[in-house]
Amino acid sequence: MYTTLQGDCKEVLKTLEDNSVDAIVTDPPYGLEFMGEEWDAPWKKSEVVEVTDKSTNGIFYDKGFNHGIRFSRGLQEMQEFQKWCESWAKEAFRVLKPGGHFLAFGGSRTYHRLAAGIEDAGFEIRDQIMWVYGSGFPKSMNIALSMSKKGIDSKEWEGWGTALKPAHEPIVMARKPIDGTVVDNVIKFRTGGINIDASRVPGEPVPINKLEDWSGFGQKIEPDYVQEINNSGRFPANLIHDSSAEVIELFPNSKAGKPSDVRGTGGIWSEGDGIPVGPQYGDSGSAARFFYSPKANKKDKSEGLDSKNIHPTVKPTELMRYLVKMITPVGGTVLDPFMGSGSTGKAAVLDGFNFIGIEQSQEYLEIAKKRIEWAEQNKS
Repeated sequence: MYTTLQGDCKEVLKTLEDNSVDAIVTDPPYGLEFMGEEWDAPWKKSEVVEVTDKSTNGIFYDKGFNHGIRFSRGLQEMQEFQKWCESWAKEAFRVLKPGGHFLAFGGSRTYHRLAAGIEDAGFEIRDQIMWVYGSGFPKSMNIALSMSKKGIDSKEWEGWGTALKPAHEPIVMARKPIDGTVVDNVIKFRTGGINIDASRVPGEPVPINKLEDWSGFGQKIEPDYVQEINNSGRFPANLIHDSSAEVIELFPNSKAGKPSDVRGTGGIWSEGDGIPVGPQYGDSGSAARFFYSPKANKKDKSEGLDSKNIHPTVKPTELMRYLVKMITPVGGTVLDPFMGSGSTGKAAVLDGFNFIGIEQSQEYLEIAKKRIEWAEQNKS
């Protein structure tokens, strides 16, 4: 079952009941204003903002794509962005069940404000997942060219710019505080853990700790657990990549090894430092194989549509499916307060989860509805 709602998420979220959703996966505005869209600076009341902080020399920044992303952002604007993040995250906190996880994509330059806003809303920051890709496009001003246009000798500054090529997006992993212990919370709300088994990276057999009904959710519930060999893949990491040639080249090759013991680290998953916990067989190739990589699908963005998907920041459905399955219990409800063109909803419906999506733009809302309905008709 899925529901799509139109409006400002801060207002629409108020209509949802307390503790009514199991997980939140969303891609909110990054606060970069690089597309000249109002939704990318929703905390502003006007198109031009006067930055009064002295460290910025009182510069006026106009809205839109001006020589690339606006890198000269002032402290005042960043503080306002953080306050705005906190304001909608507070409503998200209220509707999420205790122990529910919250995943939010962020921009590399504004992520810290997003994470702080989410934390200030009451969430625990549990981790940061890094999505690494090779398809980023550099949005950098050519300083020498700009100087030349002003009639200034620019030879000294040839080759200088203002930005690096984007190659990653950080994802905040947060959790609403649990009620009692993790086990208490899982029993009462069915939330609080991460579905490790659903998030494994295909590879050679690795040892796991098998726990009855909640075996995949990353907690040693009782001391009398059973160790088994899991053939479904490696333990998931906090890094995801797109398998592009540029990214694969970043990882060294690792040779196959002999059958060996996997030794504990002294953490929650081991019997103690240096104690063997089970056999593991080495394989070889790029070390990129240790990390999950969603399969690319050229048709993905526009499946279910009569024309091309015009949303500028569509996330791959396979990536969103991976994230949704990681934090949502079977039969659970996923919320996306910044639905965009519906990638989270499409992912949730394809895997049998319930979904609630909120989108401010009528145009994007209609695209999302069609993509999610396509998923409803094509789910396995």
